[in-house]
Amino acid sequence: LATQSSTLYANNISKLLLYMGEKDSFKLNLEDEVVRGATVLHNGKLMWPPPVMVDPSSPKQAAK
Repeated sequence: LATQSSTLYANNISKLLLYMGEKDSFKLNLEDEVVRGATVLHNGKLMWPPPVMVDPSSPKQAAK
């Protein structure tokens, strides 16, 4: 079970890094919710905790 867990975790990290960019074009798109949520430091600046994302599916309250 430990081997399978390690393999699944490694696969997830690998897919995340590939999502962020290829070998020669690795760039952080801080506008991307997934990338921004996974970024702790960027150019020496602390980026944690990530900003709170607004849920677009939540109903808006009517103005009174």
